[in-house]
Amino acid sequence: QCHLTEIVSRGNAAEQVILYAREHPVDLIVLAVEHRPLLEMTTLGTTTERVMRHSPCSVLVVPRGVA
Repeated sequence: QCHLTEIVSRGNAAEQVILYAREHPVDLIVLAVEHRPLLEMTTLGTTTERVMRHSPCSVLVVPRGVA
């Protein structure tokens, strides 16, 4: 079982996600991202990288459009 919570906050996206996760019992953050191909590597956006680096819990990064 899982409980999904959708929230709307103002401010820097990465900071708001991390702040919410620190203040609530969050086990997993799921982020949908768009891949930006660069040469033969894929880069992630700043928000995704910051959340992955500073999150107090696990982060699952899913390419947009994958169900």
